[in-house]
Amino acid sequence: ICYTQFFAWIGWFPILFYTSVWVGEIYTREAIAGGRSPDDPDLAADATRAGSRALFLNAIVNLLTSVFLPFLVSSSGIRTEPAPVSTYRTASPQAPSSEGLTVRASRLMQKLDKIRAIIKVPSRLRMQLPIAGFTLIRAWILGQIVFAATMFATWFAGSVWSAQAIICVNGFCWGVAQCT
Repeated sequence: ICYTQFFAWIGWFPILFYTSVWVGEIYTREAIAGGRSPDDPDLAADATRAGSRALFLNAIVNLLTSVFLPFLVSSSGIRTEPAPVSTYRTASPQAPSSEGLTVRASRLMQKLDKIRAIIKVPSRLRMQLPIAGFTLIRAWILGQIVFAATMFATWFAGSVWSAQAIICVNGFCWGVAQCT
């Protein structure tokens, strides 16, 4: 896993540094082919905006992935034995309590149950969260596979739309890489 993660990080270098240039070059090529003059002073600015738009879409997908992926991922099934209570060190003689969080979570679940009672969804259409079998390791592997596929797809990106779509999908991969 360490080798895979190392080479995946090397793969992220061109994405992080050259995305706007790559999308901008495709934009410039399309604009010139569409009849725009290469000497147009606004061409470079428009190309930069197209690259920035791709990075913006990437950031939105990354944010959504970072927020919602933890709710979709199930437990890995690996159980670790907790350390004996005597080995815990706390700043105060009494350990901090997590009751406040538990109470808020139970209130939220009660509100969600009320909403579910109002909205009648057939049981076969309900999605159980987290998704059974979708572990953090599998999410990471999926992110690596999608990243490899999008990097391969860069060879075939001939339009600004396809280049922006590739960078947008990479937002998912980056979000998975940051969650793990």
